[in-house]
Amino acid sequence: MPSLGPLEILIILVVAVLVFPPHKLPEIARQAGRAISTLRRLQGTLTADLERLVEQPDEPPTLPPKSTSSRDPDSSSPSDEQASGPATD
Repeated sequence: MPSLGPLEILIILVVAVLVFPPHKLPEIARQAGRAISTLRRLQGTLTADLERLVEQPDEPPTLPPKSTSSRDPDSSSPSDEQASGPATD
């Protein structure tokens, strides 16, 4: 971003005095300063969020296993055998 020299600042001040009344200039400068501060804060937050997203691994998030009951899913009970029908050996 190019810097402003003394001549550019003087031109901006002259235009500001011509466009806005002199007693309103301090209020306008405060509002401009607050707006710039808010934009810088927003930029910092957005930059941090984007960096955090880029640094995350590409793996999809894993869901915790479903727990429908407190029993072990590997153990079979008589109700499981009845629901699936009689076992044929």
